[in-house]
Amino acid sequence: MCRDSVTQSISPEDVPTETLDLLEDPEFRYEEGTEDVHKYARLDRRLSDLEEDLGDVEAPEGVKNLYGDTIDEARSLLNIAKTIKNPSTDVKGNEVVPEASSEIYGKPSESTISWAEKILEETDPTEDARFTEEKYSTGEMVQTLEDTLKEIGMQEWNVATRDKGSVKVNAADQEIKVPEGREFTENETMRLLVHEVGSHALRGGNGVEQKYEVLGAGAGGYHATGEGVALYLEQETGLSNPNTMRKYAARVKSVQSVLDGDDFSETYKMNREHGFDHDKAWSMSRRAHRGGGFIKDHIYAEGKRMVEAYVKDEEELEDTSGIEKYAEMDGNLEDLLVGKVSVDQARKLSEMKSEYRSEDGESGYTPKDIVDNMGKVTPPRVDASVDDQNVDYGNKDVAGA
Repeated sequence: MCRDSVTQSISPEDVPTETLDLLEDPEFRYEEGTEDVHKYARLDRRLSDLEEDLGDVEAPEGVKNLYGDTIDEARSLLNIAKTIKNPSTDVKGNEVVPEASSEIYGKPSESTISWAEKILEETDPTEDARFTEEKYSTGEMVQTLEDTLKEIGMQEWNVATRDKGSVKVNAADQEIKVPEGREFTENETMRLLVHEVGSHALRGGNGVEQKYEVLGAGAGGYHATGEGVALYLEQETGLSNPNTMRKYAARVKSVQSVLDGDDFSETYKMNREHGFDHDKAWSMSRRAHRGGGFIKDHIYAEGKRMVEAYVKDEEELEDTSGIEKYAEMDGNLEDLLVGKVSVDQARKLSEMKSEYRSEDGESGYTPKDIVDNMGKVTPPRVDASVDDQNVDYGNKDVAGA
């Protein structure tokens, strides 16, 4: 059972957005799967067996904890899938999905909620950062990604296209997929290199170089840190997009709206009041309320705040309520690039490098290589100047011996 399949299972069937004004609280329908009952029972037993076997494995305790976290996450995902696929479940009123997703992704901290409110109040909707009238095609984006991977030494990775959606990284398959028929602004062309390759692909690529597969596949609870590194790099290289930050802020507020017990129409109304058009307000509300309340969309902003607290000096931070422990860790960006792990897991791994690093590992991939080669890999018409003088990338030997 992969993480993506569970996310897909809680996505409701499409309801025409134009009907929203006629409905107080739309009824979403989900694909049932009574034939999956036996499969879920087998997976449940398998997780129990793995948990039992883990106690007998000879490995550092910190590494065993990574696998334990991953088993816990898998069990929460399984509970979500079983609930959604059960035809007798009242999806809208169930408590399993909100609770299980909160166990995986946590809940927004006070400081992140305050950050979101400030962004929505003080940042007006605007055009894309570094906006140019010229747009760049899917083909040009694919070529840019391919050239970037080649320049930084990740030639084994593949770039392909997908029918729709967003740019997506699959570290397990070493593949990045770009949606067909999309046009990308100058900002997107550069920002996606830092975000998708600089965080998601690099963390997966570095993780594969280590002794334990879980570092490449993704340890339980890694999600917020991956998105946090991506947004932190965007911010520190001057590529943050104000509209994107508003979207992430609204996602935090949408999740909090669900946690506060609001129904769909109340969340939708809130997003409209923050200046989002009908389709965007509908989409963000739908994401938060899917499955009866999927508590996930705050991880982008939450992760950014966690990474900032971990990497920056405490005096540089405005508000650390709820994330104080990360500010006290006094860490660095290099720690977070060793693999697909959380800030907490990365901190523990930083204290036991010789126990998880591969003996024949090569020098680690670093976002600095992407920034340094930006002008070589982007289309000639792109102004590829990036200000990253304040970014401390750390030691280059992230994955090496």
